[in-house]
Amino acid sequence: MKRHVDESRANLRTDKIDLYYVHAPDGVTPIAQSVAALEDMRQAGKIDMIGLSNVTIDQVREALRIAPIAAVQNRYSPADERDAAQESMIDWLDAQGIAFVPHGPLGANPMAQGAAIDPGAALRRLLGRAPNVLAIPGTTTIAHLEQNAAALAE
Repeated sequence: MKRHVDESRANLRTDKIDLYYVHAPDGVTPIAQSVAALEDMRQAGKIDMIGLSNVTIDQVREALRIAPIAAVQNRYSPADERDAAQESMIDWLDAQGIAFVPHGPLGANPMAQGAAIDPGAALRRLLGRAPNVLAIPGTTTIAHLEQNAAALAE
């Protein structure tokens, strides 16, 4: 983790990264070990906040015993079938003051282009889901960014 943080800082040409995620626990390295390494980097001033991605509530609880967690990023979209565990997690994270950043918020297949559902309706639903939900739909072009902004204005 420490090597990855230093490589990211070098690639981004910055001394400090605002938010650094443990992107995908590998099932071998305990989440506490990864978070402890990031907490060392936070204490050293190399990152400001720690995030977790593709995790369960139990993994977040374990991580919180080591360091403050600013955000959790898991797959979540109005286009997906409702997942009770994910719904509970959003509410639990809100109570903890932790942001929830859904990836794939428009239901797109990460290997294909385009949203599976109406972007405006999806973004409005996500932003209305809970105060801790931050919808970042992603874009690759200015035109796509303008479409997302226009969809929110509808």
